[in-house]
Amino acid sequence: MEKVIFEKLQTYVFDKDNPWVNIWADGSARLNKLPYFSSWAVYGENDLDNKEVIEDDVISSLNGNIVFVALNFSSPLKSWGPWKNIHGNNNVRWLLGGEDKNFNAEKSNKYKGAYITDLIKNIIGPVAGKVMKELEIENINKNIGWFFEEIDLLGSDCIEMYLFGNSVRDLFMDHVKKHKGYSRFRKKIKMCQHIYHYSGSNNGRFRKYAPEQLGLINLTAPERIKILDLD
Repeated sequence: MEKVIFEKLQTYVFDKDNPWVNIWADGSARLNKLPYFSSWAVYGENDLDNKEVIEDDVISSLNGNIVFVALNFSSPLKSWGPWKNIHGNNNVRWLLGGEDKNFNAEKSNKYKGAYITDLIKNIIGPVAGKVMKELEIENINKNIGWFFEEIDLLGSDCIEMYLFGNSVRDLFMDHVKKHKGYSRFRKKIKMCQHIYHYSGSNNGRFRKYAPEQLGLINLTAPERIKILDLD
């Protein structure tokens, strides 16, 4: 990734005039800076987790052509540095960190440095079903608009996008495709695929099938590859 693109991501603020106090456990009104809401599949000594200053060689390893999308924060943030969201999840690290020797090395390299984010930024909750019931159409469209802005900042017109779980998939099919900014977003996405969610309650299926869905191990059931029709 070019440094100028990373710097735009590093400084971007959602809904600049309306800090979302509900995302912080102490109720503080901090700016909704993009790095609080996303991370990268970079692990080990070059980890971006919680770093304010990122070295140029790490920035160059980031890959805005691969994007993973989850739903939302599960709980208010107590202490949260930049580029930390989802990054510490053991299942995601196992899938994307390139450390499992059973995975195809070439394919593992493909996902290194991938961008990871949430679709819904301003609603907190650990149960996807309850979050989905809280979502009103106006807020859904606001969040999709912010998501489109975020994807624009990546500076790529050739994105492979992977959706964690059924809720994100359903929002894509029912709302993202109907959003007024969709035509511009669609031009940037060359492929969009649903994969299993990484949550603890889904741990068994995720560990068994997510590597197949990403081509990291041999595929045993082609029906698990769910490519979304974005047109």
